[in-house]
Amino acid sequence: MVKSRLEEWREEHHRKKVRITIIVSVSAFLLLIFLLHRWYVSIHDTFWDERRMAVSEAVYAAQLVDVLDVESFNGESVWFVVTGVDGEGTERLAWVSEEETIVRKISDGISKAEAERIVLERHPGVTIVRITPAVWRQELCYEIYYKSHGTDGVISYYDYIRFEDGQWIETLRLGK
Repeated sequence: MVKSRLEEWREEHHRKKVRITIIVSVSAFLLLIFLLHRWYVSIHDTFWDERRMAVSEAVYAAQLVDVLDVESFNGESVWFVVTGVDGEGTERLAWVSEEETIVRKISDGISKAEAERIVLERHPGVTIVRITPAVWRQELCYEIYYKSHGTDGVISYYDYIRFEDGQWIETLRLGK
């Protein structure tokens, strides 16, 4: 069947409308992704700047040649805890806040694994979610976040274990 010029024009016009719709939709989607990315970056920019400054301070104060990990702790004040290795190969922890920087050899205190063991001995059967070096009530410690499954449901806890000797400082219970 032979198409008339009018039908051919309509089909071509329809194809152009579909192409334009696709181009506009893809462009709008890409613009939305770009704007969401810029919004995300603008929200986190201050945190990332503070983190970079804390790492620089820790590298200087602890004479680190390699940074292994950086964690943030928000307690009575904001602390960044930098784990790294110095020029002699000794692993160190540096607690950095706006006011001060505290540096210790990891061997001067208990490890995360020891902190976990201490909590599991005190509370058998709990599920440990996270262990973070922290500062609680002006003491260097580990914050251990864990959950207990009991008759009341799931209850979350924070235990604070002293870095130097593994002594219990305090437990905070969240929820019921």
